[in-house]
Amino acid sequence: FDEVEIDYMLQLVRDRAAEGAERQRLCAEFNRISTMDERLHLLEALFAVARADGELSAAEQDELRLLSNYLWIEAQEFVRIRRESGDRPARS
Repeated sequence: FDEVEIDYMLQLVRDRAAEGAERQRLCAEFNRISTMDERLHLLEALFAVARADGELSAAEQDELRLLSNYLWIEAQEFVRIRRESGDRPARS
């Protein structure tokens, strides 16, 4: 994403969060305006954020799996991205 697209997405998330929007609706809107490749890149970025502390908790992994489902990302792609992000066992 370029800087303008990132700013747009952040503003969209802020606006929707302020309205009490649910994750599923946010993902549906992102699905509408993005390609599958962009969704895969988003999941890669989410894994990087989740692992920023050096670990991936079970709760973080569950949330990422849920988001990947909402983003219509196939299970094989989820597993590939998890593995490429540094597949270490989830901590509880």
